[in-house]
Amino acid sequence: MKREKLSRGDRLLICAAALFLFLMLVLPLASVLVNALKKGISFYLSAIGSRYALSALRVTVIAAVCSLLINTLFGIMAAWLMTM
Repeated sequence: MKREKLSRGDRLLICAAALFLFLMLVLPLASVLVNALKKGISFYLSAIGSRYALSALRVTVIAAVCSLLINTLFGIMAAWLMTM
């Protein structure tokens, strides 16, 4: 199977998309990790185990599960309505 050669415009769009992904996803994630681990891994682990952090994680998981259930329900209803 022969692969098509990418045009200059296609390569430019791929590079722009990769740069956008790096700037919007990888760079902020690296910044968060560096700042979180600034005082060391032991401080980070003790902070994660604190009562407030565990409470925040619990609320986050509950919100994510509720969002998942609601989006699933509305997605199924929308798909059902579109197929009628």
